[in-house]
Amino acid sequence: MSCRKRLLIGALAILLLHSFALAKINVKLVDVSLEDFIKVIAVRTSTNIVYSKRDIPSSVKINLYTPEGLTEEELFNIFQSILKANGLVALRKGNSIVILKAVEVRRLTSDVWPKGLSHSLVTSVIKLNNVNAYEAIKPVKHLLSNIGRVDVVKAMNALVVTDVKEVVGKVRNFLRQIDVAETMEFKTYHLDDVDSNQVASELKSFFTELARKRPGFEVPVVVAESTTNSLMVAAKKEDMGYVDEVVRDVVERAKRVGAQKVIYLKNAVAKNVYKVVADLVAKDKSLRGVSVAFDEPTNSIILTGKQALFSKVEKLIQKLDVTRKQVYIEALVIETTVSKLQEFGVEWSAFAKASGGVGYVGTTTSGNLGAIQGSILGKGEFTALPGGFTLGVLGDTITYNGIKFATLGALLNALKTDSGINIVSNPKIVTLDNQQATIFVGENRPYLISEKYDINGNPIYSYTYKDVGVKLNIWPHISGEKILLDVELEVNKVSEEVARGRTVAPVTLTRKTKTQIALDNGQKILISGLIEDDTGHTKKGVPILSSIPLLGALFRYESNSHSKTNLSIFLTVNMVQEPAKVSKVQ
Repeated sequence: MSCRKRLLIGALAILLLHSFALAKINVKLVDVSLEDFIKVIAVRTSTNIVYSKRDIPSSVKINLYTPEGLTEEELFNIFQSILKANGLVALRKGNSIVILKAVEVRRLTSDVWPKGLSHSLVTSVIKLNNVNAYEAIKPVKHLLSNIGRVDVVKAMNALVVTDVKEVVGKVRNFLRQIDVAETMEFKTYHLDDVDSNQVASELKSFFTELARKRPGFEVPVVVAESTTNSLMVAAKKEDMGYVDEVVRDVVERAKRVGAQKVIYLKNAVAKNVYKVVADLVAKDKSLRGVSVAFDEPTNSIILTGKQALFSKVEKLIQKLDVTRKQVYIEALVIETTVSKLQEFGVEWSAFAKASGGVGYVGTTTSGNLGAIQGSILGKGEFTALPGGFTLGVLGDTITYNGIKFATLGALLNALKTDSGINIVSNPKIVTLDNQQATIFVGENRPYLISEKYDINGNPIYSYTYKDVGVKLNIWPHISGEKILLDVELEVNKVSEEVARGRTVAPVTLTRKTKTQIALDNGQKILISGLIEDDTGHTKKGVPILSSIPLLGALFRYESNSHSKTNLSIFLTVNMVQEPAKVSKVQ
C-alpha cells in the first residue's frame, strides 16, 4: 500500500473517531434517584463507578431533559455538579471512578486522583514578588487537598500548585494577600475544641476594626481550613507577636463559649434522634463536653461544646439518620355466617415456607370452631387468645370455593358477588418499621348525656361520643426477611341502651386481645371470633280470628329464626423499600 493511501486511511480513521467522541447523548430522566442516576452515567459513559450506598442520599430525585443532546463531557460536568450539591466528589482510581463524601477526600491516599475529564486537575504557576517561596510553601500545604501538590521553582521564586480548581483559586487568593512589600511571617494554628471558621470570622472583624482605629496597622491575612480545622495567619514581622496574642485570646474565649454545629437530618425525626443521643451523651463520661439540642421546624440536631468531641457524636447521628424500611398493611374485614366460613380454605403448598404452625384461625362462643377448622384443614393446632379470639398463619394463598387467591385484592373481587358475605371494609395503610399503625372499622356514636334549659326555656343538649366497632393496632418490626407483628385487637359492641329520664346511656361489651407473631414477607393471617347470635320470632295471622282461643291457631302462623354472624379479619403485610413500589404489592 502506498504511503499516500495509508495517510488517507489514517485521516479517515481520525475523523471517524472524532465524530464518535462528539456524539450527542439524549437524556430524559424524571424523578430518578441519585443512585439510579449514577448507574445511568456509568452506562452512558462506559465507566466503572464505585460507591457506597450509605453515602448516597435516598431522598434526592433527579429531573434531567436534554432534547438537543449532550456530549459525554457535558453530561459528566452535570454529573459532577449534582454530586457536589449533595456533598459528594467523583475521583479517579485506576480505571474506575470512586464516589466519596467531600469531607472524606482529605483522608484519601495519594494514588486517588480526580478525573472529571481533562479539567478536574488544574496546575498553576504563581510567581511571588516579595515573599520567599520557601516561606510561602508552608501555609500553602495546609490549604491543599490530599490530592494536591506544591513545588518551588527557585530560579523564579514561584510556586507550582496542582489541585482541583477550587483549591487552586483559594491558594492564589491567599498568596495575593500575603505577597506584599513588607516582610511577612506565617503561623499555623491547629484548633481542637473550636471551629476554625468561627475563629477566623471573629479575628477578621477585630483586625479590620483595629486597623480603622490605628493608622499604619496592616490587617493580617487570616484563612480558615475546614478540612483540618486549622487557621493560617500571615502578618508583618513586627506585628506577629501582638497578632499571636490576639489569636490565642480569641481561641481561648471561643473554647469557653463552646463551638456550635447544626446537623440537618435527611431521614430520621430530630426529636427522636435527640432523645437517643442526649441519653448516650449524658451516660458517656468522655462526651461530657458536648451539649445536644434539637430544632423541630428545621429537623436538625444542634451540638454545642468541645469541637474535638463532635465527630464521635456525629458518627452516632449518621447511624441513626438512615432510611427506615416501610411496611404495607392491608386488611379485609367481612361478616358472614359460621356455616359460610367453612367455604374458606388454605393452600398447603405454601406451608413449607413458614417455620411455625399454619392454619385457619377463628373462635366461637358455641364450641363449633373445631368442626369448622376440621372441615377446612382436617387437622392442626390453633393458638387461643384472650377475649374469645384465636389467631394463626394462613400462608401465601387463600382458597375460597376451590379457587386460590394470592392477594386480598383478588379475594375481595370474588367476594363482592357472594350474597352470603358482607364486606365491611378493605383498609390499606403504609407505616414505618417500628411505627404503630391503627385500623378502625366502626362508628363514633353520639349519646345524649344531659338536657338543660336557658332563661328563655330553650333546651340545651349535651352529647358524648363513643367509638363502637373493631380497632386493630399493629406494630411491625422488620428483622431480615421476617416481619414480627405486635397485634392488639379491641372489639366494642353496644349490648343495650339504658334510658334515664330523657337521657340514654349505652352499655357496651369490650373484648381485647394482644399477641405477637412472626411472618414471612407477604404472608397472611386471619383473626376471627366476634360471633353475633341473633334470635328472631315472627307471628302472622288473620285479624280477630287469629285471637280466638284454641281455634285461633288455625288462623295464625308463628316461626322462630336463629343465625350466627362471624366478623373475620384477613391481614397481610409486605415490606416496601420505596413508597412508589406500594402498588406492586397490592
